[in-house]
Amino acid sequence: MLRPPFRCCLILAASLLGWPIKSAAQEVVHAAIGTVTAIDSAAKTITLLQSGIKDQLFKVTSASVPVDFDKRMSDGSQPAATFQTTGAFVVVFYVGGEDNHTALALKSLGIGPFASATGKVTNWDRHRQAITVTDSQGAIHQFRIAPETIVDTGMGSVDGARYQPRKGDQVGVVSEVENGESTALFVQSM
Repeated sequence: MLRPPFRCCLILAASLLGWPIKSAAQEVVHAAIGTVTAIDSAAKTITLLQSGIKDQLFKVTSASVPVDFDKRMSDGSQPAATFQTTGAFVVVFYVGGEDNHTALALKSLGIGPFASATGKVTNWDRHRQAITVTDSQGAIHQFRIAPETIVDTGMGSVDGARYQPRKGDQVGVVSEVENGESTALFVQSM
């Protein structure tokens, strides 16, 4: 018979080993930004025009998918199955691989105006929560990273409070001017 302290440690260790196995079954949520160009209710798809040049098709499902979806990012979003606004500029939260995207929710960003920049991170000021991006022409762009900024990395999406860019990272940023300061709404690690 096992002694009580040893039994407690064994039960604790077994339960701790079980947690990563459960979380590994969760889908990783990614994000994309663009304009909704079509909603096909019959085919259960949403088409998103990204960067004005590329259409991306997303399947829509109302089935519950176990996901790791941060509450700060999901606040203000609408389930994909109920979204009906063609022409909206949105962030689509989705799961799936390269050509097999399933939209979970969409978050409308409003009417703008929006600005965008693509380039390399040349500075990250952690205290001011500001990122400096230098584009291919040498122009310098500075953006405030708010807690509600949505960042899509190769490992999934995170909110701005958890974003830790590194000097040299290639990024695309969509922003709006707020109180005279450019605030990033969406950052895409490339």
